[in-house]
Amino acid sequence: HVPLPLSVFYQSKEKQSQIVSTVGGGYSGYVEVNGKKHNVYEPAVTSQTFRYRSVDNIKYLDVEINGVPFEVMLDTGASYVALNSDAVQKLCVKNFVGRGVHNTANGKIQVNYFYVSSLKLGAFEVKDVKCGYSPSNSYNLLGGSFLKHFNYQINESAGTITFAAK
Repeated sequence: HVPLPLSVFYQSKEKQSQIVSTVGGGYSGYVEVNGKKHNVYEPAVTSQTFRYRSVDNIKYLDVEINGVPFEVMLDTGASYVALNSDAVQKLCVKNFVGRGVHNTANGKIQVNYFYVSSLKLGAFEVKDVKCGYSPSNSYNLLGGSFLKHFNYQINESAGTITFAAK
């Protein structure tokens, strides 16, 4: 018997986004040693704690986007994942699915939207994540289009953040 990995679906008019636990995805079975069966079980990963890098109280995490490693700034106020020119170039983004104007700490900016097929943070992977690109972006931001799939708790004294799938 092999249970399916933890899955949570998000419905929107634009696209369906899915979170999937990719490590320790939950399975059970047995191994046979010298003719004797031994049951084994690995629970699905439902939460994971990460040590973040902090510069001037800004928190940075390492992620993989479409298999490419990036450092992203945790931005709980951002509506979506925002990527800079370097990231868009590394990901070979060619097609944008829309445009918008967003208010930022530095004023209004024009944003081009696109989707990445996969964004991984440790054991968690979210599929079809909405992202925004603006040439004025200096940083890569981990925002709401990824974060909405999780509850998260920051432990400032330990320098960690724990993500738990919703």
